[in-house]
Amino acid sequence: MHLVVREARDLSEAAAPEDLGLAPADVLFLSFSDSDLATVAAVVERWPGEARPSVRIANLCRLQHPMSNDLLIESTLNGTRAVLVRLLGGLDYWRYGGEQLSRACRAHGIPLAIVPGDARPDLRLAALSTVPSADLEAIEALLDGGGIENTRAALDGLLARARGDAVAWPPPADVPEFGVYRESKADTTVLGSAAIVFYRSHLLAGDVAPIDALADELEAQGLGVSALFVPSLK
Repeated sequence: MHLVVREARDLSEAAAPEDLGLAPADVLFLSFSDSDLATVAAVVERWPGEARPSVRIANLCRLQHPMSNDLLIESTLNGTRAVLVRLLGGLDYWRYGGEQLSRACRAHGIPLAIVPGDARPDLRLAALSTVPSADLEAIEALLDGGGIENTRAALDGLLARARGDAVAWPPPADVPEFGVYRESKADTTVLGSAAIVFYRSHLLAGDVAPIDALADELEAQGLGVSALFVPSLK
């Protein structure tokens, strides 16, 4: 008779420890979503010069090993002013990291907001956060709204809390499911027109430089251009 040996291992056990080597910053932002990370990077890039905060971003996929979280907390947290985590899947996908980060932020007096990334409430995330529930709700609504403007408002508001300023949270700016990103007024009677269709997620992440470059080139060739964003190409 052959016995089948089955091992039960979770992601944190299988992953190798990694030191991200991130220096302290005004804001530390963590998420499993590359779109979230790209949006935050675009927000910081567009922030006006001297007012631009220092922001460190990291994918939570790189923090699956417990030691990776310990190293991040040890090297990055001391000197960081605020921490924002958008956690897809709930606490069970990053329990050790969330619990250790919460303890460290409370010990250092650092505002910490951990919000769900899939519109599913998780009271455990609120319990680990160090900011009031009203702030968590506002940050979650802004990040769920998506886009450069909403994401900047979330970061700006959390930084204000770190400074001790109780500024009012703005309502999320509405980003339609589909629409016209840009439309040229070129004369199309000779060469005609062209349509560029792209994913709404690119607009939300501020990743529209390729769209603009293509539209500019088509317009330079005498075409009228409509750039349209949609949630899906189906």
